[in-house]
Order: sequence, then C-alpha cells, then structure tokens
Amino acid sequence: MSIDTDAAFRAILTSASAVTNLVGTRVYEGYLPEGTAANTQIARPAISYDVDPASPGDDDTEAGADIDYVVRCWADTTVAARGAYSAIKDAIKAVNNQSFASVFCYEGREIKPGRNNEDPETGQTYCEAVFRVGFRL
Repeated sequence: MSIDTDAAFRAILTSASAVTNLVGTRVYEGYLPEGTAANTQIARPAISYDVDPASPGDDDTEAGADIDYVVRCWADTTVAARGAYSAIKDAIKAVNNQSFASVFCYEGREIKPGRNNEDPETGQTYCEAVFRVGFRL
C-alpha cells in the first residue's frame, strides 16, 4: 500500500484555519489555473505547490519519505503574499506527529525561507519557499 503524500500535504494546508482564512479554497497543486476569458487572473491570494525536483524523497512510496515542496503564495501585494507565507510556515511547523489524509506526518520544517518574486509573464507577485515534510504510513 503506497501513501499519497500530495493529498496529505494539501490536507496540511487546507486544515490550517490561518491559511484558509486568507486563501479560502484557492490551494492548487502545480501552477495556478488560468483565469476565464473575462478575468485573466484567478482570485488572490492563492497558493500553488509542487514537489521540489531536488527533493530527497519519492512522492509515491510504500513506507514513507521526506518530501520537499516548493510553495508559492500569490497575492496582489508583497505584504499579502508574505502574510500567506507566514501562515503556511506556521501550519507546516505544527504538523509534527499528526495525521493528514490518513498519512502520519512526523515532521514539518522550512528548508528555504520565503523570497519575494514576480512572475515575468504575468507580473503577478508571489512569495516562494521550500518546506520539507516527513511522512510515514
């Protein structure tokens, strides 16, 4: 039986009230979805995340793994993006020895602190950080 670390990571983000109070349900795996024809940008703030290609673990594992996630907090201003980042950082640090989506998480920590960025194609502001979460079945 393999564990779904991506579902567990999403559950960490969506179960933290400080995160959902800021972004609601706008938590996306991969990149942000494109907006509609009338609105080329989705509502913000929003969060996107993906497994870091340099992650030491495998995101489809039998026993467990330490997985690094690149998290981007998108917002209209740098201050708002950093606020979402701060809420995520606190939520991930609090996962020690808890279960999310039927997966035991023994550790959550920040690997690379948040950096302010701007998407060169859209001009959208975001704060990017890397977090490591240890999962066990």
